[in-house]
Amino acid sequence: MDRKELELRKLKYVEMFQDCRWNWWGFLYVRGRHSRRHAIRQFEAWLDDLQREEGGKRFRWVRVFERGAGGEPHRFHILIGGLRSRARTWEKRWSKRRRDSSLQHLSEHPKDTIYSIVDCMDEDGKLDISYHLW
Repeated sequence: MDRKELELRKLKYVEMFQDCRWNWWGFLYVRGRHSRRHAIRQFEAWLDDLQREEGGKRFRWVRVFERGAGGEPHRFHILIGGLRSRARTWEKRWSKRRRDSSLQHLSEHPKDTIYSIVDCMDEDGKLDISYHLW
């Protein structure tokens, strides 16, 4: 896939997500030798708890899974919207079992932030992404 086509594919995601109101963006890291499936199950359990305890009627999320290379941890690039904001509580919940996180409030420049999340698309245009936009 050529560079121009790759950029257009990324921009399609940006356009899809930029009109949503997002509360948080950031990274959730999964340390250790876990499979992709195990890491995604950890994310889904955390997300279910978050939605149950903090989510509103328009709870929404985007996650991109990025496999760790060369001993680096796997990580999720995330956008979360439609919730009451207690980021530090949920950051600590993720970090309990030796998982690291970095959650930020997203108030301005969502287009740039969304682009940074989909920027880990590989050269073939593949992106391990999942989302729910209400």
